[in-house]
Amino acid sequence: MATAHFLAMTAYGDADSIEAERRTIRRGVQDLFGLTRRQARLIVLSAESETDRDGHESAAQVCSAFDTDQRMRIMGLVWDLAYADGLIPAFGRVLADRIGAMAGLHPDQAVAARSFANPPWI
Repeated sequence: MATAHFLAMTAYGDADSIEAERRTIRRGVQDLFGLTRRQARLIVLSAESETDRDGHESAAQVCSAFDTDQRMRIMGLVWDLAYADGLIPAFGRVLADRIGAMAGLHPDQAVAARSFANPPWI
């Protein structure tokens, strides 16, 4: 749940892409944790209703629960969210620095995590 909440807190910046981002989170959580579509959807819906609005609690849980490789895979999902929103060119480095730091990653690791992303045009 913390991972879904962490992802939800990094998303939903653009009203036009909320549904695409919600699908990206659901698919990412589903694939990452081997869940059914229904299980992942319920987790995402529950995560969206969490009270940790700034994401610090969920980020701390992600940092403590996962090793570096796993956190880089989660960061790959953040990149997927950025691709869904179309904000990569303008905000890619800011995303890597800010969200990567919340996930306990060095900026270079956060940028390298882009290799785990699956952009929709592939």
